[in-house]
Amino acid sequence: LVMEWLEGRDLASRLARGPLAEHDALRAALHVAQALDAAHRAGITHRDVKPSNVFLIGDRLEDLRLIDFGIARSARPSHPGTRLTASGAVLGSPHYMAPEQLRGEHDARTDVYALGATLFECLAGRPPFGGAHPAAILLAVLAEPVPSVSALRSEVSPALDALLGRMLAKDMRDRPRDMAAVITELSGLFSRPEQHARVLGAVTRAERSRSTTR
Repeated sequence: LVMEWLEGRDLASRLARGPLAEHDALRAALHVAQALDAAHRAGITHRDVKPSNVFLIGDRLEDLRLIDFGIARSARPSHPGTRLTASGAVLGSPHYMAPEQLRGEHDARTDVYALGATLFECLAGRPPFGGAHPAAILLAVLAEPVPSVSALRSEVSPALDALLGRMLAKDMRDRPRDMAAVITELSGLFSRPEQHARVLGAVTRAERSRSTTR
């Protein structure tokens, strides 16, 4: 078995330094969504999307790999529910598990939820739900209202805040219907003119700050 050699570190290690700018978070989420869309089209649900399973090649947010399909499941009619690998003894990671995973259910929208939780952490610096132990986290996932990322980081755009709210919906029917729909929305947010203006403004402010300290 020949596999790609990866050098760099995972997204969780990058986030330990602090949250990402909205533009960088959108770019990373878009790359992961495209990888998940390819997996879903092949009939595979990842079921364990989280920052530690997103690998940054050369520590660059522009070059990502989605890794660890240890608890992935196939949705193909020829082998429904088949676990594709022998590794992975748990059903997922509590901070990123969709409510339906606790009932033993999953489909593409389960990965939509996990990607939403990952994107939330990229922006807020922490997962959407927390707790002192795994059971408390899972209870929060099931019972607590979906938090607003803009309440933790006011500069996050309302459109992205709204998308995250839908991606993290308790009922999978309230989420974007599939990863292709997520890609469409993320692409629109990533490419909108005001986003570029915001990034350009931040660069300009940084340059001015450097010039005044010389």
